[in-house]
Amino acid sequence: MKLCTVCGVVTSRSTGRCGEHPRLSGIGANHHVHADARWARLSRRMIARHVGQYGYVCPGDGAEHPAHPTRDLTLDHVTALIDGGAPFDPANTRVLCRSRNSANGARLVNARRADRGHPHAGSALPEVRASARASSLLSCSPLVLVGGI
Repeated sequence: MKLCTVCGVVTSRSTGRCGEHPRLSGIGANHHVHADARWARLSRRMIARHVGQYGYVCPGDGAEHPAHPTRDLTLDHVTALIDGGAPFDPANTRVLCRSRNSANGARLVNARRADRGHPHAGSALPEVRASARASSLLSCSPLVLVGGI
């Protein structure tokens, strides 16, 4: 027996969540894009270009996630595929650290589910979209590191 990591109710599920709080992230509807060889090539190319220009640095994603050194870089879609973003267009991508890319993806998934009336989630989709747009605009500016790496 475990306690649900969200509400603390005793659960027998191995995920550590009760039936009211299932995990909302995962492979998702766009797994076909990320499993495509074109995405793998684009990802390698864009990350290599980023590392060549800035080194192994996450450019950050707004004030709450400033630029920082990391070797775990991934390619992120600026406009989500479900919102009509082009899957293999370099102009619709940006480099982020894996943790921030995953957090942004989970936040979008959770907000969409909340918007559809999923229990235990606030309706945050407009705020998440606005935050994502603002962050993508910030990430388009040249990377400036203070203190050197």
